[in-house]
Amino acid sequence: MAHAQGVCPGVYSATLLKPLPTPTVVALNVASSSSASSESVQAFMSGLRAAGVTTTGTPTALLRVTYQVAGEGGSTPGGPAMSQAGNPQTGWSSWSNGAQSALQGGISLALPDIPSASMFNPRTKAQSGLLMLRAEIRNSPSEPASWIAVVQCTVRTPDTNRLARQLGYVLGGALGKRVDKARM
Repeated sequence: MAHAQGVCPGVYSATLLKPLPTPTVVALNVASSSSASSESVQAFMSGLRAAGVTTTGTPTALLRVTYQVAGEGGSTPGGPAMSQAGNPQTGWSSWSNGAQSALQGGISLALPDIPSASMFNPRTKAQSGLLMLRAEIRNSPSEPASWIAVVQCTVRTPDTNRLARQLGYVLGGALGKRVDKARM
């Protein structure tokens, strides 16, 4: 599914462990209720709907997404390498422990402090972040997972809502299916 290629190129896999309920109406299990996270949740849900997933009505399946972002490295000269504020000038991703952490809120790792300033490009990140994401569907909170997907991709956009929408689209297209190391 090349839909996320420019936003977060990488690979994903998924497997169906047991049948999903019919009809399948997906609700997202959200960990945060801030306004910024609400925007990301809406973008993610929009991606699911664009992929043909039903998200309105009485939910019959709960989708939980967990992720971690590693890398992005570099900070403002003389500044700390890690900050939990999601500041774009630090090595931390705004996708983790920041206002955008609605989907899960995991910890983001960063490279050691590397100056990101140069004469020609004063505020460029040392590298793109590596996103590792796991999604699972449960028919009810007390049941084991019915479907699991994993995504690993390199984040190429600072727009977290665009990233959330694209990930929703990719996961929505794989929902309930087996997918082996597909490119995105």
